Amino acid sequence: WAVQALARLGARPVLLEYLCARKDIPDPVVQFGEEAVQGTAARALAAWKTDEVFETLFRFASQKSLPGVIEALGSFRRAESIPLLIRALGDDLSRGAAENALRLMGPAARPSLEALAGDAASDPTGDTPTDRIRRRIARTILADLG
Repeated sequence: WAVQALARLGARPVLLEYLCARKDIPDPVVQFGEEAVQGTAARALAAWKTDEVFETLFRFASQKSLPGVIEALGSFRRAESIPLLIRALGDDLSRGAAENALRLMGPAARPSLEALAGDAASDPTGDTPTDRIRRRIARTILADLG
Protein backbone atom coordinates (compact mmCIF):
# COMPACT_ATOMS: atom_id res chain seq x y z
CA TRP A 1 0.00 0.00 0.00
CA ALA A 2 2.88 2.35 0.75
CA VAL A 3 4.33 1.81 -2.73
CA GLN A 4 0.94 2.44 -4.32
CA ALA A 5 0.50 5.61 -2.25
CA LEU A 6 3.95 6.84 -3.26
CA ALA A 7 3.11 6.21 -6.91
CA ARG A 8 -0.13 8.19 -6.61
CA LEU A 9 1.86 11.03 -5.06
CA GLY A 10 4.28 10.96 -7.98
CA ALA A 11 7.24 10.00 -5.80
CA ARG A 12 9.28 8.53 -8.64
CA PRO A 13 12.67 9.29 -7.00
CA VAL A 14 11.64 7.52 -3.80
CA LEU A 15 10.42 4.47 -5.71
CA LEU A 16 13.64 4.37 -7.75
CA GLU A 17 15.70 4.58 -4.57
CA TYR A 18 13.66 1.80 -2.98
CA LEU A 19 14.06 -0.48 -5.99
CA CYS A 20 17.82 0.14 -6.11
CA ALA A 21 18.40 -0.35 -2.38
CA ARG A 22 20.28 -3.50 -1.43
CA LYS A 23 18.17 -5.83 0.67
CA ASP A 24 19.84 -8.73 2.45
CA ILE A 25 16.93 -10.67 3.90
CA PRO A 26 17.83 -14.11 5.26
CA ASP A 27 14.25 -15.28 5.93
CA PRO A 28 12.81 -16.77 2.69
CA VAL A 29 9.23 -15.93 3.63
CA VAL A 30 10.08 -12.29 4.29
CA GLN A 31 12.20 -12.25 1.12
CA PHE A 32 9.24 -13.52 -0.93
CA GLY A 33 7.06 -10.73 0.47
CA GLU A 34 9.75 -8.15 -0.26
CA GLU A 35 9.95 -9.35 -3.86
CA ALA A 36 6.21 -8.84 -4.23
CA VAL A 37 6.62 -5.24 -3.04
CA GLN A 38 9.53 -4.75 -5.44
CA GLY A 39 7.32 -5.96 -8.27
CA THR A 40 4.62 -3.51 -7.27
CA ALA A 41 7.18 -0.71 -7.21
CA ALA A 42 8.43 -1.69 -10.67
CA ARG A 43 4.89 -1.72 -12.09
CA ALA A 44 4.26 1.70 -10.57
CA LEU A 45 7.50 3.07 -12.01
CA ALA A 46 6.54 1.87 -15.48
CA ALA A 47 4.07 4.76 -15.62
CA TRP A 48 7.09 7.04 -16.14
CA LYS A 49 8.52 6.14 -19.53
CA THR A 50 11.92 7.76 -18.94
CA ASP A 51 15.41 6.50 -19.67
CA GLU A 52 16.21 6.61 -15.95
CA VAL A 53 13.30 4.32 -15.08
CA PHE A 54 14.08 1.96 -17.97
CA GLU A 55 17.74 1.73 -16.99
CA THR A 56 16.85 1.05 -13.35
CA LEU A 57 14.43 -1.70 -14.33
CA PHE A 58 16.95 -3.12 -16.80
CA ARG A 59 19.71 -3.26 -14.15
CA PHE A 60 17.36 -4.86 -11.63
CA ALA A 61 16.16 -7.47 -14.15
CA SER A 62 19.77 -8.22 -15.08
CA GLN A 63 20.36 -9.34 -11.50
CA LYS A 64 17.00 -10.82 -10.58
CA SER A 65 13.99 -11.88 -12.62
CA LEU A 66 10.77 -10.90 -10.84
CA PRO A 67 7.39 -10.93 -12.61
CA GLY A 68 6.57 -7.29 -11.80
CA VAL A 69 9.96 -6.09 -12.97
CA ILE A 70 9.77 -8.12 -16.18
CA GLU A 71 6.25 -6.82 -16.83
CA ALA A 72 7.35 -3.23 -16.23
CA LEU A 73 10.46 -3.61 -18.39
CA GLY A 74 8.41 -5.11 -21.21
CA SER A 75 5.96 -2.22 -21.11
CA PHE A 76 8.71 0.02 -22.51
CA ARG A 77 8.85 -2.12 -25.68
CA ARG A 78 12.56 -1.42 -26.12
CA ALA A 79 14.61 -3.89 -28.14
CA GLU A 80 17.55 -3.87 -25.73
CA SER A 81 15.38 -5.64 -23.15
CA ILE A 82 14.67 -8.64 -25.43
CA PRO A 83 17.62 -10.76 -24.18
CA LEU A 84 16.47 -10.28 -20.57
CA LEU A 85 12.91 -11.15 -21.51
CA ILE A 86 14.08 -14.30 -23.28
CA ARG A 87 16.16 -15.27 -20.25
CA ALA A 88 13.07 -14.73 -18.04
CA LEU A 89 11.18 -17.32 -20.11
CA GLY A 90 13.20 -19.90 -18.19
CA ASP A 91 12.00 -18.67 -14.80
CA ASP A 92 8.80 -20.29 -13.53
CA LEU A 93 7.57 -17.13 -11.80
CA SER A 94 8.46 -14.63 -14.52
CA ARG A 95 7.64 -16.76 -17.55
CA GLY A 96 4.12 -15.39 -18.11
CA ALA A 97 5.23 -11.76 -17.82
CA ALA A 98 8.15 -12.38 -20.18
CA GLU A 99 5.95 -14.13 -22.72
CA ASN A 100 3.43 -11.28 -22.68
CA ALA A 101 6.21 -8.69 -23.01
CA LEU A 102 7.72 -10.49 -26.00
CA ARG A 103 4.30 -10.64 -27.65
CA LEU A 104 3.98 -6.87 -27.14
CA MET A 105 7.35 -6.41 -28.83
CA GLY A 106 5.91 -8.02 -31.96
CA PRO A 107 8.16 -7.93 -35.03
CA ALA A 108 11.06 -6.40 -33.06
CA ALA A 109 11.36 -9.67 -31.10
CA ARG A 110 11.11 -11.92 -34.17
CA PRO A 111 14.87 -12.28 -34.95
CA SER A 112 15.71 -13.22 -31.34
CA LEU A 113 12.76 -15.58 -31.10
CA GLU A 114 13.68 -17.24 -34.41
CA ALA A 115 17.26 -17.71 -33.22
CA LEU A 116 16.01 -19.20 -29.96
CA ALA A 117 13.50 -21.47 -31.70
CA GLY A 118 16.25 -23.00 -33.82
CA ASP A 119 18.91 -23.32 -31.08
CA ALA A 120 18.60 -27.10 -30.51
CA ALA A 121 19.73 -27.89 -34.04
CA SER A 122 23.03 -26.07 -33.52
CA ASP A 123 24.04 -27.86 -30.27
CA PRO A 124 21.67 -30.59 -29.05
CA THR A 125 24.20 -31.82 -26.43
CA GLY A 126 23.90 -28.64 -24.36
CA ASP A 127 20.11 -28.74 -24.33
CA THR A 128 18.57 -28.33 -20.87
CA PRO A 129 14.93 -28.55 -19.78
CA THR A 130 14.93 -24.76 -19.41
CA ASP A 131 16.26 -24.38 -22.96
CA ARG A 132 13.44 -26.59 -24.24
CA ILE A 133 10.84 -24.51 -22.37
CA ARG A 134 12.25 -21.28 -23.80
CA ARG A 135 12.32 -22.75 -27.30
CA ARG A 136 8.75 -24.05 -27.06
CA ILE A 137 7.48 -20.65 -25.92
CA ALA A 138 9.48 -18.90 -28.65
CA ARG A 139 7.85 -21.12 -31.26
CA THR A 140 4.40 -20.43 -29.82
CA ILE A 141 4.96 -16.67 -29.89
CA LEU A 142 6.30 -16.84 -33.45
CA ALA A 143 3.26 -18.84 -34.56
CA ASP A 144 0.98 -16.26 -32.94
CA LEU A 145 2.85 -13.41 -34.63
CA GLY A 146 2.26 -15.11 -37.99
